Amino acid sequence: MMKFWNNFLKKKLQPKQSAEAISAKDEIMFKTSKELPPKEIYNRAVELFGIDFEKGTTFTVGDTIYSKGEISPDLLEHEKVHIKQQASGWREWWERYFTDTAFRTTQELEAYQEQYRWVLKNIKDRNERARYLMFFAQSLSGKMYGNVLSLQDAMFFIKRA
Repeated sequence: MMKFWNNFLKKKLQPKQSAEAISAKDEIMFKTSKELPPKEIYNRAVELFGIDFEKGTTFTVGDTIYSKGEISPDLLEHEKVHIKQQASGWREWWERYFTDTAFRTTQELEAYQEQYRWVLKNIKDRNERARYLMFFAQSLSGKMYGNVLSLQDAMFFIKRA
């Protein structure tokens, strides 16, 4: 499985799409909203993934981040990756996200890698870093993303940030 993902990621994550393309000098403009995301996106996400906006699921649609609660600095980095990924058209991006498990996994992996980079840069305590990594890997390897990675593989790939 690990070999498959290594080869897959080499092919899919081209430099222009990678999280490295987002540098500190590239200011990404965005809006935030505490309202539900567009119904066409939200309803389909609920149907496919069983998520609940009221329980803290955050969505990025185009240049808007939808979150019921406060957006932590590390989560903001994650969502900014999705803004960049959706720059050429959020409707097409979301359609592919809903229908293509491999695409969804690579998009989320890229976002979690950027989120983890923020953790490595801003949190010095190794135990706290490990807790963040575990949380990110549990999410990435979980039901919402199709259970396509094991927890160990998710940790491995996120750490490649």
